[in-house]
Amino acid sequence: MANVNILDCTLRDGGYVNNWAFSNDMSTNLIDSLVKAKIEFIELGYINKTNGECKDTTMFSNLSCIENIVTNSNAKYLVMLNVGDFDVEDMDYNPNIFGIRLAFRKDNWEQAFEDAKKIIAMGFKVFMQPMITLSYSDKELLEMMNEFNKIDIYAFYIVDSFGAMQSHDVSRLALLIDNNLKKGVKLGLHAHNNLQLAYSNAVTLVQAISDSDRELIIDSSVLGMGRGAGNLNTELFADYLVKNFHKDYEIKSLLDIIDNYISIIHKENYWGYSAAHYISAIYNCHPNYSTYLSGKGDIAAKDIENIISNITESKKHKFDKKYIEDLYIDHNLSKYSDYENELFKRPHLNFKIKGEYNCFR
Repeated sequence: MANVNILDCTLRDGGYVNNWAFSNDMSTNLIDSLVKAKIEFIELGYINKTNGECKDTTMFSNLSCIENIVTNSNAKYLVMLNVGDFDVEDMDYNPNIFGIRLAFRKDNWEQAFEDAKKIIAMGFKVFMQPMITLSYSDKELLEMMNEFNKIDIYAFYIVDSFGAMQSHDVSRLALLIDNNLKKGVKLGLHAHNNLQLAYSNAVTLVQAISDSDRELIIDSSVLGMGRGAGNLNTELFADYLVKNFHKDYEIKSLLDIIDNYISIIHKENYWGYSAAHYISAIYNCHPNYSTYLSGKGDIAAKDIENIISNITESKKHKFDKKYIEDLYIDHNLSKYSDYENELFKRPHLNFKIKGEYNCFR
């Protein structure tokens, strides 16, 4: 069986729910509980030069800020860097940080390659995170991996950014990557839960390369905390590994996190399944589009689907507020125009226009 480890990203991906407003005490206690639960990798947050701060947040201005929250050295700690959000030349070395997760889009993977070389030279492990992995053709993915095979990266990920992957997508990508990625590099999965498939997709990955000796890293967050539909649940997948891979995770420590912190945040800032995020996943587009439309409060799920289906391919992967607002307006104008035409076709209906339609039999 493959060697499978968990990377908990509650403090980083969960930050999309509460704007990374984890107090220092909360972060420290959550980290200590994850260490007690024997989770192998703990992601502490983002590093961001423009929006980062250094106190009561997990959006850090630099790596030195983690000293405010890390008191336990018995885990491998990571932070994520989105390519373009921080100049790696300005990154300070911190021996408590095991690795940097380098997230990048398809159009800037070459910059990610250059950044990775610099980060490795500083002494950090590098986890390559090609966002929206489903958007790559097999040829594009192979070309990129061939370059990354030239440097000493620690892990390479399948990233289901929009929660759009089915089991056959995971199996196909897993086999393609496992057969072409340099030996010794770990394979990771970051799964979002828009289609409620994060758990089953993680199991699919484990089973897909069960005959391989490649090590796996599965991302998750406690109670699935994350933007929109959320992520794979740490407590669920840890339980799966305990029962099927003889792991010794302390599930009670994860439940303590839920009771003491995450359930309170969940009551104030809901995340989980919604029709809107299901729709964004089936069209493999940025979930902020469906979030924006559902926030209008006056639009049905079928209308959200109609609008999302008209998003052009070039606009799907990066949220554009003006663009989606224009589509929303066009949809309403078309809808009202169709309604007006129907009224003219039916003379037994009287109508008047005063900003909205008033119809009487």
